[in-house]
Amino acid sequence: MRKEYVLFFSLILAAAIISGTTLSMAANADVIIKNSQLKQSQNLSSNINKKQEENIQEKIEKNTQNQTNTADTSELINTPSRKSFRYIYISDTGKQLPLTEEEKAQVISMLKELGMSDEDEYSQFLKDFQEKHNLPPTGILDSLTLELIINQVQINRTFEQIKATHRG
Repeated sequence: MRKEYVLFFSLILAAAIISGTTLSMAANADVIIKNSQLKQSQNLSSNINKKQEENIQEKIEKNTQNQTNTADTSELINTPSRKSFRYIYISDTGKQLPLTEEEKAQVISMLKELGMSDEDEYSQFLKDFQEKHNLPPTGILDSLTLELIINQVQINRTFEQIKATHRG
């Protein structure tokens, strides 16, 4: 191939990548904004938790020096040390995906690869799966849940292939 063609093809490919990225960012602007706001609030709560930990450490130091004040120690014991997590709600989360019978059979096959038995109820397994992966536990197959199921199955299959190649 001539140099001019290669250069032209490279420029066309670069333009397609840039325009595709721009379009996807524009289409998902509301999700990006929500996630950045969530991240900012998590950073703020993280800073608050750090201040609480510093206050707790100061109280512990005071208590070790004074040993007489028991009210402060009970306050320290009742202070939650774990961060609570929040679900990230995306606009199409919770909307049932319209599936054909063949597609539903494929989804059930993937769920079985992820541990669903024949005795398990479809919606209950979905709800447990969503809760395990920090999604809103609706029990409804929405686009976000389906994407996560597909990714998880791909990860499992890849892991199995890697194990098989290292055994042989």
